[in-house]
Amino acid sequence: MENNNRRLYFDIMKILACFFVIFNHTGNYGFFLFSTYKTGSFKFFLLMFLSIFCKFAVPLFLTISGALLLNKQEESLKHIWLKRILKIVILLTIFSFIYYLYEIHLGNQAFNLPTFIKGFYEGKWNSQFWYLYIFIAYLASLPLLRTFVKNLDAKYFYYMFILVIIARSIMPIVQYLVFNNTTIVNDNMIIKWITEDIFIYPCLGYFLEYKFDINKHKKIIPIMWCINIITIILSCYLTSLKVIDTGICTEKGSQDFFNIFSLINCSTIFITIKYFCLNINIKNTIKNIITSLSECTLGIYVFQYLIALEIKIHILDKYYSTPNFGTTIIYTLTIFTICYIITLILKKIPIIKKIF
Repeated sequence: MENNNRRLYFDIMKILACFFVIFNHTGNYGFFLFSTYKTGSFKFFLLMFLSIFCKFAVPLFLTISGALLLNKQEESLKHIWLKRILKIVILLTIFSFIYYLYEIHLGNQAFNLPTFIKGFYEGKWNSQFWYLYIFIAYLASLPLLRTFVKNLDAKYFYYMFILVIIARSIMPIVQYLVFNNTTIVNDNMIIKWITEDIFIYPCLGYFLEYKFDINKHKKIIPIMWCINIITIILSCYLTSLKVIDTGICTEKGSQDFFNIFSLINCSTIFITIKYFCLNINIKNTIKNIITSLSECTLGIYVFQYLIALEIKIHILDKYYSTPNFGTTIIYTLTIFTICYIITLILKKIPIIKKIF
């Protein structure tokens, strides 16, 4: 983003996405809190609704990146690999090693360099770093994605989104409700290349930023919110149905339907924030705060798991044996704030600033 023409709505999106990424990692103290209530109860559905809603976070980061990078002038492969990808690889290596040392500190590992290298290759030392791995793949695909979106008419963007909704939303529902997943469509018929996150969400960002006039189509915002709420409720219903059918409610095993409508969820958040930012005046003081928070979101992301674990081990597990929603909000905000302060301080150091 150019300093003289900063698009503040991207900053707000990044802050919101970062907050909900943290919430997504709060386990029984937040994201999976719904499982502590009776299946089918009001609190069960209410808290699950929030957990499914938060799944827009990572897709929104990829959508923002598509809006920012896919319209840029062509860059050489050398520039992409040495400037963009290398930066992420260095960041990933440093923080994977930090989390490896933390595992040693906890007594879960003994120091062994080959073990670290193998775990780094597998993405083992912090499972939440999967986004950095997928972002490297996305950056490597930039030249191809740029060529694709710049030569695609708006009607074909719509066609592509419809195909993705059919593949990622409608078909899983039909296969579960009608066939109870005993009969699955032939895998060769799925258009997998357009359903991948590193493809569809950057394309969505490019479309919403350069092909879709939000002021011209502002009436679609309440319609999108109605659709978004209905689809999240549907995801809640399907999840509860599966829990009842299987009698199993684990954090990983219960999420089959959490992301099936994330394209709609992400699109709704994007157009809503963009519209209001384009049509309201924000004081410079608030803009500066938003900009500062936004510029620290990468640092917040890489530190958040470490800080969350420390708070959980030393505070929550000792003093809050019965989690509640209030604890969740405080927990998430505390992690966000501590990681922001750490990143803000580190960004004052010239060498470290370059990787953030």
